[in-house]
Amino acid sequence: MRDMVTQEEIQREEEQMRILKWLADATVWRITIGPVTRAEGERTIEAARARILNMFPDSAYLFDLILRPRFERLLTEHLEEEFWRKIRG
Repeated sequence: MRDMVTQEEIQREEEQMRILKWLADATVWRITIGPVTRAEGERTIEAARARILNMFPDSAYLFDLILRPRFERLLTEHLEEEFWRKIRG
C-alpha cells in the first residue's frame, strides 16, 4: 500500500481536472450559444460524456448525477428561448 502521492501524480490529476472543466465549459457554450437542435444538443452531451469517461473511466455515475442534468436543463432553456425568439420575430 502506498502512502505517498508523487508530484507527477498530482500534476496529472490537476491537468485532467482542467481538461474536465474545459470540456464542461465547451459543452455549455455549444448548447447555449450556437443554434442547436435537441438532437444536436443531445449528441454534444454524449460526446462530452464519452470524453470524460475516457479520462475518468469509473465516473459515469457522477457524470449522470452532476453534469448531465445541468447540460439537459441548459439545452431545454436554450430551446425555449429560441422558440420564443422566433415567435416574436
